[in-house]
Amino acid sequence: MWWTNQLAAEAAVLGLLDIAHGGTTIAASIGLLAAVAGMRGRRLQWGHPAPAVAANNSAASLHIMTRGPAPRAPRPAIRDVLVASPAPARRPPAVAAPKIDAVIVPRRDPATPVDNAIRTASAAGAPLVVLDSPDGVAAPPADSVAFRAALDSGSAARLTLPEAWDPTAALSTSNHESADRHRDTPAKRNAGMLLARAAGWRHVLFMDDDIDPLGSDHLDATRQALAGRGSGTASQIAAWAFVDAHDRSVVGHACATAGMPTISLIGAGAMAIDCRSAVSFFPALYNEDLLFAMTSATLGGAGVTPVGTTLHQRARRADTFASPSLAARQEFGELLATGLMEAELDSERLHIQTQIDFWRHVVCDRMTLLVQLAVQLQAGRHAAAARCVAEAAACHAPELPAQLAGYTTQLIRDHETWQTMLERPVQALGKHAGPWLETLETRARV
Repeated sequence: MWWTNQLAAEAAVLGLLDIAHGGTTIAASIGLLAAVAGMRGRRLQWGHPAPAVAANNSAASLHIMTRGPAPRAPRPAIRDVLVASPAPARRPPAVAAPKIDAVIVPRRDPATPVDNAIRTASAAGAPLVVLDSPDGVAAPPADSVAFRAALDSGSAARLTLPEAWDPTAALSTSNHESADRHRDTPAKRNAGMLLARAAGWRHVLFMDDDIDPLGSDHLDATRQALAGRGSGTASQIAAWAFVDAHDRSVVGHACATAGMPTISLIGAGAMAIDCRSAVSFFPALYNEDLLFAMTSATLGGAGVTPVGTTLHQRARRADTFASPSLAARQEFGELLATGLMEAELDSERLHIQTQIDFWRHVVCDRMTLLVQLAVQLQAGRHAAAARCVAEAAACHAPELPAQLAGYTTQLIRDHETWQTMLERPVQALGKHAGPWLETLETRARV
């Protein structure tokens, strides 16, 4: 029956493209109705309650949909370790917690101040490492008075990654046709983990440059999560979700605009990592932080603990729906995260996500959501949001399920290659290792 689903998807795209160009023609209406009628199992029927959508993206928007009876009692799904909730009023007794060895900021723009990260590093009693893009990419580095003082005192260091350099450039996923080459944040995070290994640091806190400072309470909760407070088992990843989640995907923002309920997923904006464990890498793709957590948990056996949802994040864009092409670039990563969330915490079962038939169902479910969402937004006079959803839907080519299955296979192989790189971090960093480590030794101390 795949061909009928494909015809329905094509009809949906035709209708959505008409919406994207401001039209509400009869052809669009017929296309959308045909699409909805033809979607597998009619999982999202008109008038039914909308599913919960992830607060930081839309990847979890389809997680409540069933896929038929399981042949055995399933183990917990990956999504179960990604959902964060407010910290409980009563916490379990404190346990001996590890020290945060460094705070690493993969700064997106050298013109962005890092004063909040300076305050966080000071509260943690740890050195601050700021990883910058080449100075000429945007504006000269924003060295505030506080940052200059930290650099001069030796409690902070700034390292500049060479243009277009990525320590994971040789991995298959980095060369996939869907790889996101518009951002170097994944490369900076991977370089940060390799630097931590080479410098002898174990627990590092990755912090984005748009996050409110983590105070002593936040840091204590993070360290206790790493130590396994309440569970008795140490975690290798402890991360926060955000109250406002301005950095969610474009489709995620559209879901929120349409009034869909949201859930909070962890992200790398405030994420502590045990760099000596078998954690995975951040792929060059949208949702790289979710993919990192999921592959670390499934393939590396890492414990992942959501710490809480009390942190705030500054808004980056005034007009969320100004760039429909951004929604299109994010769609592959959205689909991949959606499908992998269905995987069990069992590496032997992850082969299911390498099968094309599995991804056909995921793509079909996603198209159903996009169709319903676009129509709902158009009816509510949210034309700009509807256009963005239409652009995301237009990416759904017939070969998409095969591409997703192939990428998942590459992701599994690349995880093993990354483990070898973690064992030889100096070699993985290449000619940059010596100068960077010398800088850390002389300028990144407390």
